[in-house]
Amino acid sequence: MQRLFLGISTHQEQSKQLVFIQNKLKRVEPIGVGKPVKSSNFHMTLAFLGQVNEESFTFLINALDNIHNTSGWPKFQVKLNSLILWRKPQVLCLAASAEMKCDPQLLLTVEHCQQISYSLASLSFPGKRAVTKPDFTPHITLFRKAKKDPQQAFQKIESPSIFLRPDQLHLYQSINGVDGVEYHILRSWPMQ
Repeated sequence: MQRLFLGISTHQEQSKQLVFIQNKLKRVEPIGVGKPVKSSNFHMTLAFLGQVNEESFTFLINALDNIHNTSGWPKFQVKLNSLILWRKPQVLCLAASAEMKCDPQLLLTVEHCQQISYSLASLSFPGKRAVTKPDFTPHITLFRKAKKDPQQAFQKIESPSIFLRPDQLHLYQSINGVDGVEYHILRSWPMQ
């Protein structure tokens, strides 16, 4: 069994920007901001797939290849410009602001990824209905185990923002290592 998800990665320059934002927040708000995510783990999740066995993995690759070979994975762009604390999972993220409209191509990509996730869940657990996901919020997690709302710190630093314009969709594996979780890209599909 492998713990998998679909997402996009950041480019080197974007990762540097995110580390810069992490460092600024740690200086302004050293307590409660949480544990920084390693730059090698920066990504934007499009769909969480969960534990996938070998049979389901084959189905998954075929479904991803099928979209690539028919309609293709559309290119999109998104601006992440708002710090958000999600209290229950205790993560501090750089996200798209609520008033910002999402690129329709991003929403189409997320819809494809979520549909594959639902189909995979039905294959793994026949008869179980897929749980509807809440609205998708484009984001990159900056800190884990975060407890303090970043709004005061956010006002003290220059508004952080990055533009994501991915050129590939990735299938990631989440692996628990000695130094914490690591995300490894197993396969990639070009966006067109």
